Amino acid sequence: MRDRLTTAAGALVALAIFAALLLVDRQTPPTRPISDEAGLNGYRALHDWLLASGVPVASHRERLAGAATTDAARDDGPATTPLAATYTGGGHLFLTTMPHHTRMRSDEVGALKHWVAEGNTLLVLAALNDTPEWAERLSTAPFLIDDLESLTDLKFTAVVDGDGDAVTAGTRGRTMPIELGTVDAHPLAAGIDGLEGETDAPASLWQVESATAGPRLRLAVFRGQDLAQDVDAAWQIRHGRGTIFVVSLGSLLTNRVVGRAGNAALFANLLYYHVGPGKTVIFDDLHQGLSAVYDPQAFFADRRLHVSILFVLVLWLVYMAGTWNRLAPVREAAVQPGQQDFVHAAGGFLARKLDPVDAGRLLFASWFADFDGRQAAFDKPPWPKLDGNPAMDKELLGQLKASHARLEAGRRENLTRLRNRIRRAAGQDRG
Repeated sequence: MRDRLTTAAGALVALAIFAALLLVDRQTPPTRPISDEAGLNGYRALHDWLLASGVPVASHRERLAGAATTDAARDDGPATTPLAATYTGGGHLFLTTMPHHTRMRSDEVGALKHWVAEGNTLLVLAALNDTPEWAERLSTAPFLIDDLESLTDLKFTAVVDGDGDAVTAGTRGRTMPIELGTVDAHPLAAGIDGLEGETDAPASLWQVESATAGPRLRLAVFRGQDLAQDVDAAWQIRHGRGTIFVVSLGSLLTNRVVGRAGNAALFANLLYYHVGPGKTVIFDDLHQGLSAVYDPQAFFADRRLHVSILFVLVLWLVYMAGTWNRLAPVREAAVQPGQQDFVHAAGGFLARKLDPVDAGRLLFASWFADFDGRQAAFDKPPWPKLDGNPAMDKELLGQLKASHARLEAGRRENLTRLRNRIRRAAGQDRG
């Protein structure tokens, strides 16, 4: 019986797990800034526009550092990074959005900078002056400033007001636009009145305090806040023979705002001046969680996994609920009976055949015979002699007298309790 209860409990636990898998919170997670995402935060609109314009586009889903496996890398001899091995010759553009879902390793940062120095362009869209919903939910968001400084060699500091308090933009619970004004003197600002992002939560404003990489050009300033002076919001940095652009809006080119203000025009100017003919615009999808090696979200969303789990659980439940819940009957272990088994068997036999009232009377008669030295007699209790024994517990003796009276009247007693009281009294009458 115990085995069946254990099996049933296991089946109930399995059923509970199955129900939890079915009833898990199905709230749609925020969309991510990746090239094939058609939601608000994705880059599908930009990706499709590039393809329609004849610009080669790539989704990079491998680490930026490590041995390359391409034919070009094998022909060159020494192992190179996957990025440098695939996109050679300069003139390419690499677009990465921060904070990253998967943080860049230090060797990746070095490999990317080396690739840029060979004549390529890096565009960093950092969620500094905006807080898109995808960025707010990332566990890596607190590392944004450290990672951005490591990648760009810029030193960032928060903008404060006259009282020394950090200046913020946006309101929680209400999506608000964030506007940037372009600097007319810069070639990328040609024909652009301004830029616009969108924030889903309050965001602190940040500015560049210093640059260890050398001179920097500002491309845009923050607009729409009561500030004592303009706050730079986009920068250009020379790095070797390449260029790094940093924009303080993580939402600048996402589907929901790429068509606003001069966002698309800015990117078109960037293509015109910094991407060579036939060169590729590369979306950094790996560091936003889209890996060519393993995608856990795709794995757990796969219908085949759910069907497999359902099949195993149903099979278990059918096996448990069947007439025979084991592959073979349980075989009892051979046990050689001993003296204790005989005593238990005899006691059980007597307990089933002997009337409880008669059993209680026999207990009293046996005690009286041991005490008085005469033949056992239930109806002749030696109460006077027991009363005169100074070692006898009077309260205990009173309880025994009451039990005797009830048995004499044909009423049942608790035989275990009665036996224990008689044993205690027998010990006292001998003392």
